[in-house]
Amino acid sequence: MRRRPLPFGRLLLALWGAGALSLSAYLLGSHLLALPAPAAADPRLVQSLATLSPHDGRLTLVHALYESCRCSQNVLAHLVARGPRPDARELVLVVDGEDTTLRRVREAGFEARGIAPTDLHDRYGIEGAPLLAIADARGGVRYVGGYGDRKQSPVVRDVELADRVARGEPVEALPLFGCPTSEALRSSLDPAGVVR
Repeated sequence: MRRRPLPFGRLLLALWGAGALSLSAYLLGSHLLALPAPAAADPRLVQSLATLSPHDGRLTLVHALYESCRCSQNVLAHLVARGPRPDARELVLVVDGEDTTLRRVREAGFEARGIAPTDLHDRYGIEGAPLLAIADARGGVRYVGGYGDRKQSPVVRDVELADRVARGEPVEALPLFGCPTSEALRSSLDPAGVVR
C-alpha cells in the first residue's frame, strides 16, 4: 500500500516554490528594467549642457558613468579604446570616481570629473548610469538615454547616436540599462535592500 504525501509537505513545497520564484523575479528585475532618464527638456540638464557647450560648431557629449557599475565599466572601456571625437567636446562624469579611473580617462584624451551622486542629480537630473546626453552644435539637447538596446550590450552605440545628431537626424532614446546612482532611485527599485 502506497502512502499518500502529507498535506503539510505539499504546503511546504508550494511555499518554498513561491518564495524561490518571487526572489528570483525580484533579483532578475534589476537586469531587465530600464531606469528613468531625465527628459531632454529637464532644466538642470539643459542648463548644464548649455554651460558645457563650446559654441564653436561642435557637439557636446556628456557620459555619466558609475564607478561600481559593470555596465558603466563596459562603456568606459569602449570610450578609452576609441578616444574623444574631434567634432565634439566630451565630458566623462564618473560617480564616486576613483583617481585611477579618472586618470585613465584623461590619458585617453577626455575631460573627466568625479562627481557625487547627489551632485549628478542636482546639476544634471541624472539618477542612473551609464547615461549619454548629447547637445547639438547650437547647444540644444538632442539625445538623453542609454548606450545600447539591452543591459551590458556588447555594442556601445554612442558614435552612431552622435553621428545622427551631427547630421540633424531625429534620434530616439535607447533605454537606460544600468545601475541607479541616487539613493532615492536605489531604494524605490530595491526597497528590501537585497541588491546592494
